[in-house]
Amino acid sequence: MELSIAKLRFKTPVRFGQEGIGLEKTRNLLHSDTLFSSLVWAWSEIYGLDKTSDVVELFKDEPPLIISSAFPWSGKTLMLPKPFIKAKFIDPIVEESYSKKIKKLNFVTKETFEVLINGKPLEKELIEETLKNQLFEYLTKPFVSLDRVTYSPNIYYVTSTVFRKRLSERTLEEGGVYFFFRVTEKNMEEMLKSALLYLGDTGIGGKKSCGYGKFEYEIDRISLDTPEKPDSFVTLSLSIPNESELLELDSDNAFYHLIRRRGWIVSPFFTRNKRKKAIYCFTEGSVFPAEFRGRMVDVTPEEIEQEIPHRVYRYGYPFWIPVRRAGNG
Repeated sequence: MELSIAKLRFKTPVRFGQEGIGLEKTRNLLHSDTLFSSLVWAWSEIYGLDKTSDVVELFKDEPPLIISSAFPWSGKTLMLPKPFIKAKFIDPIVEESYSKKIKKLNFVTKETFEVLINGKPLEKELIEETLKNQLFEYLTKPFVSLDRVTYSPNIYYVTSTVFRKRLSERTLEEGGVYFFFRVTEKNMEEMLKSALLYLGDTGIGGKKSCGYGKFEYEIDRISLDTPEKPDSFVTLSLSIPNESELLELDSDNAFYHLIRRRGWIVSPFFTRNKRKKAIYCFTEGSVFPAEFRGRMVDVTPEEIEQEIPHRVYRYGYPFWIPVRRAGNG
């Protein structure tokens, strides 16, 4: 399977925040809904409210762009979310040595991912290659804020992620995150590129005002070894089925995790600090016996409907990859 990817190479630390009060925790991936919100914010700055609203309307029916979440990469190594299926092993000794370690992983190398989705057994060398590929490090930095009345200093800490591979104590290999995308409209890839160029200069993620999240990007094509006769599908994005799809979902034969998503509204046309409505999504790596279409969800809070000049949406379209799960329990 030939797929398009966009690789972001970070020039500064980046912060992908978690829901909560403090800034001490960060994620090592960029969820598809946050990525989409960042693209929409960039389009708003570049094209203005009217054109951006027209583009967002397209996503409510037949989305002209399908994106995955963004996963770590470094050098020639690409990581993907580990599918929620039981891994096979080449022999009992390898299974006994590595099964618990594999279960704990959130990401696996592209080569390991291809073995898993084709229902093939994992070999020792491939497992060890996956285990040693730690492509990110966390940095915690102190910041100082001043009280507006007393001018007394308050120290707080911000944790960010640096995407790189430590080849040795003194040798580092640059990296970042990448995401898959599919376009159905001719001009959509150009709009994607314009948004990434803008975001590369302004930053993506949290604490952009401190210089975080700046990157350079490149578009590339990769080949993914997928099964010819799949019996399931894994999503590489956060996914939200519509009501009818949820009723028809074969949950007994699905393997998935759920994540609660909320977050702050970020818009050039609305400056108040308000949270979006909360919603649960299927996470990356969730496996289902059949594809579903997914949807955009209106998460505009009722109390600001008369103030904000546009609706606020949560992106919930799955990015499907076929899986051969026969024989997996």
